[in-house]
Amino acid sequence: MMAQEQALLRAVAGFYKVLGNESRLAILHYMVMHPGPVYVSELVAQTGIAQPTVSKHLAILYQNHVVSRETSGNRVYYEIYDQHLKQTLEATFTHLEHMDISN
Repeated sequence: MMAQEQALLRAVAGFYKVLGNESRLAILHYMVMHPGPVYVSELVAQTGIAQPTVSKHLAILYQNHVVSRETSGNRVYYEIYDQHLKQTLEATFTHLEHMDISN
């Protein structure tokens, strides 16, 4: 295997590790299903996750290019990083919603 391919596979594995947290997935699920920018307070209200925890997970998602952030006045809002990632997450959530995951 070439070094470039190994680096890509390592990056993909790291990316999926970032996604491998239920709280982060709850945040992303809300963001995928409710397009447009979202504020931390909205994510807290919709996911039931405490504000400090939401902020911690958003920081991790931001550092790993899963979400982008913009400042508007004294508020910060977040969105899925790009359309390709949003489509991938949406397809994953939709796929699993249609499977029998009760087992």
